[in-house]
Amino acid sequence: MKRNHFILILTILILSIGVLLAGNYGQSYDDPGDAQYGEESLKAYRGSRDFLWQGDRIYYGPAFFMFSSAIVSLSDHARLNISEVDVRHFLNFLTFALGCISFYSIVRRVSKPLPAIAGTLLFSTQPLLFGHAFINQKDIPFMGFFLATVAVGFKAMDLLGESSNYVNRWRCVYIVEKFQDHLDKWRNNPGTLIVKILLGLFILVVGIDLLLLNRIFLPIALRTIRHAYSGTSFAPINYLFNIIAQDAYKSPIDAYLNKITQFYDIFRFPALIIGSLLLITYAFNNSTDKLQRKRFYWLSPTLLLAAGLLGVTTSIRVAGPFAGALVMGYLIFGLRKRLLIPVIQYWLIAALVTYLTWPFLWGSPILRLTESISIMSDFPGHLVLYMGNQLSSRELPWHFLPILIAIQFTEPVLPLLGLGVFKSIRVARESAVRATLVILFAMWTGLPALAVMVFRTPIYGNFRQLLFSIPGLFIFVTLGIDFIYHRIQKRWIFILLISLLLIPGFIGIISLHPYEYSYYNSYIGGTSEAFGFFETDPWCTSYRAAMNKLNSFAAPGSQIAVWGPRFLAREFAREDFDIVDVGDNNPDYVLLCSRGVSSYSFYSDFEDLDQVSKGQAIFAIIKARPGGR
Repeated sequence: MKRNHFILILTILILSIGVLLAGNYGQSYDDPGDAQYGEESLKAYRGSRDFLWQGDRIYYGPAFFMFSSAIVSLSDHARLNISEVDVRHFLNFLTFALGCISFYSIVRRVSKPLPAIAGTLLFSTQPLLFGHAFINQKDIPFMGFFLATVAVGFKAMDLLGESSNYVNRWRCVYIVEKFQDHLDKWRNNPGTLIVKILLGLFILVVGIDLLLLNRIFLPIALRTIRHAYSGTSFAPINYLFNIIAQDAYKSPIDAYLNKITQFYDIFRFPALIIGSLLLITYAFNNSTDKLQRKRFYWLSPTLLLAAGLLGVTTSIRVAGPFAGALVMGYLIFGLRKRLLIPVIQYWLIAALVTYLTWPFLWGSPILRLTESISIMSDFPGHLVLYMGNQLSSRELPWHFLPILIAIQFTEPVLPLLGLGVFKSIRVARESAVRATLVILFAMWTGLPALAVMVFRTPIYGNFRQLLFSIPGLFIFVTLGIDFIYHRIQKRWIFILLISLLLIPGFIGIISLHPYEYSYYNSYIGGTSEAFGFFETDPWCTSYRAAMNKLNSFAAPGSQIAVWGPRFLAREFAREDFDIVDVGDNNPDYVLLCSRGVSSYSFYSDFEDLDQVSKGQAIFAIIKARPGGR
C-alpha cells in the first residue's frame, strides 16, 4: 500500500468513527471550564481582560480551546442542532487523527512501510488512547500537535539540509571570511560603512527599548495622543485621531492613554520579532548568491509550517518547546548541519505564533512564560487511586508510571517493546541519522518518565499528562513489529499475525465503549479487577448514561443530588429536574460516580436503584429515597 493511500484511508476511517461516536461520551470535569476559558480568550482580541479570571487555566495555552470555541459558535449559528459537548468531542478526536497520521510519518523513518502501518494501527486502536481521544481536551490535542510538530519539523530540516553549499556557508570560518570581504568593500566606500553602522546602532537601540526600557516609543506615542486630544498636534495626526476617536471629548484623556499603553504592551514584542525576522532575512539575502536565495524561498513554506505548529503546540501546553528540541536534535546531530539563520527563524516564528495565540503572555511574555513553567512543573497535589490506596500526586512511588504503562495498554505492547529495544540497537548501527533518531525517540519517552519517576513531578488521572510522550514508546513497539516482519517470509502470515495483535484493542474498545479510557489489560484481570484498586472513571463521564436512565423514569420536578460537579449531570438532565449537591435537602435520587462509590458512603439509607457499569467495574450508581420512586 502506498504511503498516501494509507494516510487517506486512515483519515477517512478516523473521521467516520469520530462522527459516529462523538455523541456517546459524557462530559469530563474540566470541559466546561476549558470551554469558558476559550471563549474569554477569544474576547481578549476585542480588548476584554476577563480571561485573567479563569484561575490556573491561564497557565495553559488556550490555542485549542479558542479554536474549539470558535467552531462551537459557528455550529450554533448554523443551527446544526448538535450538542456543544459533542462538537468539542469530535474536535478532540480530530487532533487524535492528526497525531496518528503524524505518527506514521515519523515511524517510517526507521521502519518498513508494512510494519509502520501495523504500528500505527496498534497505536490508534489502544482503548486507553481511543477513549481519551474524545473526552480529553487538554492532553490529546497536545499529543496530536506535538506529533505534527515533530513530523513536519523533521521534514523541514530534511529539505533545509539538502543544500550542502548553503550549510557550509554558515560555518564560523565562512562568516569571518565574509566579514573580511565586506570590510574591504567598506574601505573603498566609507560613506556606506558609516550609514550601515548608524543603521545598526539605531536598530540596536530600538530593540533594547522595545524589549526592556520603554523610554522612546511609548513616551512619543503618549505625547502624540495628548496633543491630538487637544487638537495641537500635526494636522494629519489630528485628522486621523478625530476619525478614529469621534466625539473624543466625551471620554477623559486617560482612557485614550490607557488604550495606547495597552496596545503598545501587546504589540511591541511582535514588532520586535517581525523586525528581527526581516533583518535576518535581509542579511541572509545579501550574503548568498542567487541560487541559494532561490533555495531559501523554496524551503520557506515548510519551515513556516513547522514553526507555526511549534508555536501552536506551545500555546496548548508550555512543554511544547520539547518538540522543537527534538527537531533541533535531528538537524544538528542526525543531519550534521549547522543552519544558523533558518534555526533562528524557526524559533522566532514559533515564539511569535505562541505570543499571538496566548493572551496571558501579552505585555510580559518572558516573565509570564517563566511563571507558567514554574506552575506547571509543580502543580498542586491531587488524590490518586493506586493499588487500592488514595495517594497524593506528590507522593507517588517510582513504580507508579511503569506499572500503569504495563497494565493500561494491550497485552502485545510489552513483548513488542522488548523486541523493539533490541531492534533499535541494529537500527542505530545503520547510519548516523538513524542512530540519532533512536536516541531522540528514547528521550521523547524517557525524559518525561525520568521527571516523574526520579524527580517526582506530580501527575494525576493516571498518567494522562504524559500522553504526549507515549508515541515515542510506540515507535519502539513498531520496531518490534519490524523485527518480526523481517523474519516472516510470507506476507499473508505477517498480516494474519498483525490482525491477531490488534484484536485485544478492538475487544477493549467495543466492550468498554464509551469508557475506553478506563481500560486495563488481562495482566491485572481487566477493568473489572482493576475497579477499586486503580482509577476507572475519574472524570465521571458515566453521568451522561446515568442521567439518560433517570430521564426515562424519574417523575417531573425530581430533585437529584449529585456527587462531584453538578454540571456533569445538568448538561444531560431534563429541564424539570432540580440538580443539587450531595448533602443538600432530602433528594428523590442520588447520583454517584466511581470516585463517590469507592470513597464515600452517602445516603446509606437510600436503596440502590440502577447503575452504569462494564463487567464488575461500576462507573456510576443511582440511588432512590426509600418509597420515593
